[in-house]
Amino acid sequence: MSDSAARVYYTRCPIPTGLGIAVHQGLFEQEFGEDRSVDFQLLQASDDPERLKSHFSHQLDNLIRHGGNIPAIWTRSRGANTKVIGLSFVRGPQAVLSLPDSGITTPADLKGKRLLLQRNNGGQLDFQYATSRRTYEGALRQAGLTFDDVTLVEPDLTPASAGRNNRSGSGVIQRAWYTDGLAPLLRGEVDVITSRTIGSPAPQLEFLFGLNRVFDLLDLPDEVQRANNSTPLTLTVDSGFIEHHRDLLVRILRRILQAERWARDNHQEAVRFIAREQAVSEQVVEAAFGTRLYDSIALGFDDNYVAALKNQKDYLLQRGFIGNDFEVDDWLDFSLLEEARASL
Repeated sequence: MSDSAARVYYTRCPIPTGLGIAVHQGLFEQEFGEDRSVDFQLLQASDDPERLKSHFSHQLDNLIRHGGNIPAIWTRSRGANTKVIGLSFVRGPQAVLSLPDSGITTPADLKGKRLLLQRNNGGQLDFQYATSRRTYEGALRQAGLTFDDVTLVEPDLTPASAGRNNRSGSGVIQRAWYTDGLAPLLRGEVDVITSRTIGSPAPQLEFLFGLNRVFDLLDLPDEVQRANNSTPLTLTVDSGFIEHHRDLLVRILRRILQAERWARDNHQEAVRFIAREQAVSEQVVEAAFGTRLYDSIALGFDDNYVAALKNQKDYLLQRGFIGNDFEVDDWLDFSLLEEARASL
């Protein structure tokens, strides 16, 4: 890299995104491979623990992140000068699950039951706890219940488990996401668990262990009420990136849009990539996303996406997961995506 080259970092969560597919297809290598003015790097290739934290804290300059909205909202609430330059809405299961012989098959059956809600106190931001809690709240609300009607079992994750989960931007869903929650259920310590993240975990656990899907946020007819960490996903950058390297961002977005179009026209190949990335079978990916895979990765600022993001921010504020309020409308920048689409 020359001294004058702009170093750009990218990071993503291990769920379907156009950014991930663009990486898989080598589109960024095509875009920047011969361009000595740009050094385009995967954040997780770094061995620097402080730098790796930027997947959650967005503390690095020239970082583009496509992932769960909870870290992005948390970071913005703490004063980070970031902008959302795109939203995608993953259409996959985020479920409450029970053992096949438990008799727990509907949200009404949760009354009096033990709900696993694990805490990870190894970091400042417990996004998995917040995600699972919101899924449970959706299930209980559907049955006219509250947390007063159930018992929350809230163990701390072990440091080893927490460490495995903290590299969630690596591009592979960690098996700990299954085992940390599954073992207490199999041992009879709790009655239900959540899939903890959206998409493949729910059907994977159903296929392997015959678990019942007691409730699924995906089944709610109102997309805004499905708001959770992956609904919507946020594509965020720091404002300085926009100010100093707007042209680079437009080039990156163009390649992401190109990957989206490819996924639309090559569904089975896209499924194959997602399956390999998540270390699950293609059958599991099809069960998780079906024909909605393209819809799950398409970037936009649909009214429902924006409303869901506002709903999620309000939820996190009301439940104390973030301490400071902010205006979501001021956080959004539509212009780069519009410019990228126009240039295609």
